[in-house]
Amino acid sequence: MKNKVLSFFFHKLYLAFTSPLFYIVALIVDFVCSINFFFGKNFFGGAGSTNLYYFFVTIPYISILLVPILCIKSTGSSYDDFVPVSRLQIIIANWLSIFVQYVLILLPLVFVPFCVNLFGTVDFGQVFTSFIMIILFGLAACSIGIFFYYIFPSNTLSFIFTSLCLGITNILHFLTEYITNSNFISFVVKLFSFSWHFNSASKGILDSRDVVYFITISFVFVFVTFIFSEKKMGKKLSSESKICNILLLLICVFTLLNSNKYYFRFDFTLDKKFTVSNYSKSLLKESDDFINITYYRSSVLDSLYPQVRDVDDLLKEYSNYGKILYKVDNPEKDNSAVTLKNY
Repeated sequence: MKNKVLSFFFHKLYLAFTSPLFYIVALIVDFVCSINFFFGKNFFGGAGSTNLYYFFVTIPYISILLVPILCIKSTGSSYDDFVPVSRLQIIIANWLSIFVQYVLILLPLVFVPFCVNLFGTVDFGQVFTSFIMIILFGLAACSIGIFFYYIFPSNTLSFIFTSLCLGITNILHFLTEYITNSNFISFVVKLFSFSWHFNSASKGILDSRDVVYFITISFVFVFVTFIFSEKKMGKKLSSESKICNILLLLICVFTLLNSNKYYFRFDFTLDKKFTVSNYSKSLLKESDDFINITYYRSSVLDSLYPQVRDVDDLLKEYSNYGKILYKVDNPEKDNSAVTLKNY
């Protein structure tokens, strides 16, 4: 069975690599991403920077069209139902073959940081974490694409809905600029916005919360695709199967929620910008008096900027050393902060 699944997986890759469309799309994607950074951001005109943030954030926008194109059903897809492997294995093989194509198309872009490094100093820690998060985004994006292409029989409808879904994840963070007083909108943005989950990686921090988020989203969409596919084939699920499916989805939800409570961060920056230095640790441990740190964070600020989380994480790390009392206050509700502001 294992050999049959691998054969099916490699067959899908063979169909992709023998199609001129794959190479045309790859050239266009790599060209647009590179040109946008070097010329769109006026890199050679004096306004250039070795900070590659704007280079990496271009890739998800390109993916709005790239992923749906890779997911387009080939002429041989109608024979997938007759392959002697399970429905779930077929879906996973299709998903991973699309993901491999996605990664291979982006692979030539690894040369961009090395080219930029010729004109300055590139923080390759930032490059590493950014590429990791782009790859994880691609994993989730391909699972979304697979979902819509199994739901809709038409390539056109699947293309539209996949592009729409990926487009929303890329522009969702702009919503908080216009709706600033809604806790629900803030929650939705933090949960689904790519920009929000990419922020830490763009600075050289690999955060387990963001890793768990993309992996969980990938699993959920692949699993839901399998359930819809089974229903589409007319198969009825037993009560035990329904209970198992619900439990699996609940596990995913609780995993996602608990990832914000139990997490770890790795600072890959060259000079460890976002880590408490050894000198600071020794100073804090030598302090005989308690140090009070109050982080005033309004609800508006919290909903607008993902950097707020990084500040909170760093201050929490400081509180682990020495006699530090750390708390977060909302200045809109703290009377002393309001008084000080008015004064």
